[in-house]
Amino acid sequence: MLSFLTQTYNKRSAMLMIFISASVWGILWIPLRVIEGLGLNGLWSNFFFLALPILPLTYFFLRPIWKDKSNWVGYFIIGSCIGMGFACYLAGLNLGSVTKTTVLYYLTPAWATLFGIFLLGEKQTFGRWTSILFGLLGCVLVIELDVRSLSFDYYDIFGFASGLIWSLGSVFVRKFNKIDIASVMLPIYFFGAFITLIFIYFFKFEAPETLVILKTALPIFLVSILIFFPTFLILLSINQYLSPGLIGILMLSELIIAALSANIILGEPMSMWQWIGAILIVIAGLTVALLESNKEEP
Repeated sequence: MLSFLTQTYNKRSAMLMIFISASVWGILWIPLRVIEGLGLNGLWSNFFFLALPILPLTYFFLRPIWKDKSNWVGYFIIGSCIGMGFACYLAGLNLGSVTKTTVLYYLTPAWATLFGIFLLGEKQTFGRWTSILFGLLGCVLVIELDVRSLSFDYYDIFGFASGLIWSLGSVFVRKFNKIDIASVMLPIYFFGAFITLIFIYFFKFEAPETLVILKTALPIFLVSILIFFPTFLILLSINQYLSPGLIGILMLSELIIAALSANIILGEPMSMWQWIGAILIVIAGLTVALLESNKEEP
């Protein structure tokens, strides 16, 4: 199973898998909302989402990591960056504005492209920058960001930090492209849970009741392992041989699916500008796919 998720695909297939995997994240809000309805809310749901899978991941991946001493630095850097980025993103969604957190996180294509230029020596094309522009504009329209009434508070630093740190981590995934990407999921989950626990202590969230933890533990574990883990693994695996900036553009599919699923399930209507934003994101994805599907990655 893991070999299917982590094998190397041709560039066109890899881009399609990124688009589909990120789209799955667009419906991740559905089981998480169900779990929240069971009584586990706030940052504690984030913590258990990341902490519960650590035990089985330790069983499967601690020994390979321990034996791979030459890549310990890579495991630490990737795990801390990606884990911290995801922890910040979830914290921003819970504590701050969902709209601003999403916009700030989806600066990822721009950050990843810049990091790719300075740390990987990538040469970017005009088409790539155009795709980033279309994608970011589409992101702003889909989440209906009102620039005129925009104000920021200190919670928004979570959204900003999540995109920045995640992008840095994705560049290191590409840099350490010989590392066992399945094993690196263990430090990602560990650091994500650890950082979330620090946030819980800082904001003084009360611990949930034992009965609530027992009632929500199994669904949280299943969502994290069966939905989040495989799609996350696909994204990171392909990140080892595709440009982080390109992947960031394709991951904007998450926004489209999130908006459409909310429209269908919750009856939240999409305005004309949201549809235009969704079309711009699709154009960004198609543009970068058509321009780069036949180009070989260095």
